[in-house]
Amino acid sequence: MVPSHAMPDAALAATQSLPFSIGSVLASRYELRALLGEGGMGTVFRAYDRELDEDVALKVLHVSAANDTATLTRFRREVKLARRVTHRNVARTFDLGSHEGLRFLTMELIAGESLGAYAARTRVHLPEVLRVAAEIARGLCAAHVVGVVHRDLKPDNVMLSEERVVLTDFGIARVADGSADVMRTGMIVGTPAYMAPEQLENQAIDGRTDVYALGTMLFELLARRLPFEGETAISLAAQRITGDAPDLRSLDASMPEGVAVLVHEMLARRRETRPDAQTVVDRVEALRGTAPSVGHGAFRFATMTRESVVMLGQPRTVIVEPLAGGGAEDLAGVITSAVVDGLTEARAAQLVTAQGGQADLVVQGTLHASGERVRARLRVVGRKGTPVWAGHVDGTVARSLDFEDAVVDAVVDAIRTQTARDPGPRDPSLREAYEKAQADVAAFVLPRMRSAIAILEGVEAKAPGDPRVRTLLARAILSVWAQMGAFDRAGLARAEELALRALEVDPTLAGAHHVIATVRLVDGELAAGLRAEEECLRHDPRDADAHEVIGTLLCQALHVREGKRRIDLAARLHPTSTAIAFARIHLYAMTGDRDRARSILADIAKNSGPSSTILPMTRLAVWWNDRDYAGQAAALIEEAKSGAAWDRATKMMESVVTGKLDPSSTRIFAELTVSTVAVRRRAAMHEIAADYFALMGDAEQALDHIVAASRLPFTDLLWLDGCPPLALVRGDPRFAEARAMTAARCAELLGRVGEWPNP
Repeated sequence: MVPSHAMPDAALAATQSLPFSIGSVLASRYELRALLGEGGMGTVFRAYDRELDEDVALKVLHVSAANDTATLTRFRREVKLARRVTHRNVARTFDLGSHEGLRFLTMELIAGESLGAYAARTRVHLPEVLRVAAEIARGLCAAHVVGVVHRDLKPDNVMLSEERVVLTDFGIARVADGSADVMRTGMIVGTPAYMAPEQLENQAIDGRTDVYALGTMLFELLARRLPFEGETAISLAAQRITGDAPDLRSLDASMPEGVAVLVHEMLARRRETRPDAQTVVDRVEALRGTAPSVGHGAFRFATMTRESVVMLGQPRTVIVEPLAGGGAEDLAGVITSAVVDGLTEARAAQLVTAQGGQADLVVQGTLHASGERVRARLRVVGRKGTPVWAGHVDGTVARSLDFEDAVVDAVVDAIRTQTARDPGPRDPSLREAYEKAQADVAAFVLPRMRSAIAILEGVEAKAPGDPRVRTLLARAILSVWAQMGAFDRAGLARAEELALRALEVDPTLAGAHHVIATVRLVDGELAAGLRAEEECLRHDPRDADAHEVIGTLLCQALHVREGKRRIDLAARLHPTSTAIAFARIHLYAMTGDRDRARSILADIAKNSGPSSTILPMTRLAVWWNDRDYAGQAAALIEEAKSGAAWDRATKMMESVVTGKLDPSSTRIFAELTVSTVAVRRRAAMHEIAADYFALMGDAEQALDHIVAASRLPFTDLLWLDGCPPLALVRGDPRFAEARAMTAARCAELLGRVGEWPNP
């Protein structure tokens, strides 16, 4: 806690074990002016920062723990975690320092009192409880989105400073990695009265663990008692693990139903059924009447936290060689250790010692110093010494912690780039075939997709039941099914069954959740599909396909800034994915960036071959009335003739070249839109038909297809507003009605998006 008011003079006796007192100057910079408090990790002072001419809170690690390596490590982690969070509802952590062998950190000084002290002296009425709840939840969102779970949220760790509500003391926060390590130090970390059942049972935690603590606080503020009461901490813990919290309405019949239901959901025993912090913000603001209500089905993506990143399967082995000093040997040693810790904490690799033999990847580097400036030159090499990544990071000695963080982030990202893709079956002898299938699936070319299916069925026969093989096979089957026209449900059903069986073996397999999401989405179950993509990202926040799907839906709903971030992130995570490239082409074409769209199309041809460009080229040819593209697409279709649904587009592309309507187009589009069993694909076919007929000047047929799409699970407002040929029909009342229906569907599905956290 970092309140600005000093403790009584008698409390200064607590500092007698420290080698300094009020008036001392630490690190030739911080003058101690008052004692603010004592905690499990250290003593907090108000200090004057001579360099910046301002007061700060300064926390000194207890002398008794000064020589405890584990505690020092935890203290350093506290700083690095807390520094990630920048938000008005979170007290800033500034820097880490040392004085006479003791470690300290400096934090923002908050003027005010704790929520615990405030509630002890006065009753907090419902409107104020809701205001405070929304502010706390916003602070939690900011922490969760960068991977920080507070783990000790309680009234004493919330400061009230005029209208500002501030979370403090992330001193026991850590990146939650999905493992059960709450008792690693030999004791439960956290304040038992507010701890979630998963903390008490030493289970995995994430942001919803903090939501439980917030729910406990809200219950206590509203009911003037804790939800569970008992004589001992053990009895309290047993009640929370085995029983449900009481309904607030059983204690106060006047309690609004919405408030009671929300608090009860926040106190759910299973974290999977609790809302996330962003959902709490939205629901509390709706209860306060300060935010528009959204439809009951409105979807909220759960806060993505970096602590939920768990590398799938067996991570690659990595050796981190000591960085050469180059005049900064001490700093080089610190940076080397930080890289090892960073890779371990992020679970980005399985580390082995240089003496332990070969590794998949080796991190090497040198550190060069010139005065205050330092540069780390880094590279990652493969088994045969072949460089797979190289880069450099610049910094200064004065800001060594920032420099350390930058180096660690660069190396972790480089390793993840090499290991993020599905590593395939555990049997090494099958990985070469599996990787060939992966490349074929990414190319999105029908013959290569069929090749991938044949390869994977062979691999599956040798490794029966392997969940990764089943997942990739499901993806290949889905792609072939879609490209062939989605005329029956057999392919869809087989892909879904493979994914479900993969999840039976490994419920954390992100790719399998993505397959389920795809099945739900093509069937028109949009909310269910988005929930599945959310589950995919819970298990692997770096899943490129899930980000692309979510980003595309956001862009379609005209939340373009948020959606573009997701789609561009997907492209960075999987730069050779043709499907992701398609999404980017659609986005940039609809937003008027033709040069970018053309560049991406050229990249597809370079990476996956000209036949991979057929689908986007046919769309661009119509959107831009580009006769050159239309001619190229017609030639490619005739050359490929793979049996894909777009094989029938040759005459239409030729009609774009001539500018004359193809007489067979009406019949072909009628067949395509009626015969497909997937309603989202049917909507897409109506969209393509409307493109074509509008370009050809047939307003009536274009409107027929737009209206038909709007009556399906169709969400592409971006296309309705941005597609150039549709200028022909935008003034028609039927178009306005179809657009209104689509906008209502987007609002019902997605609600407000502007405050969503972003990766």
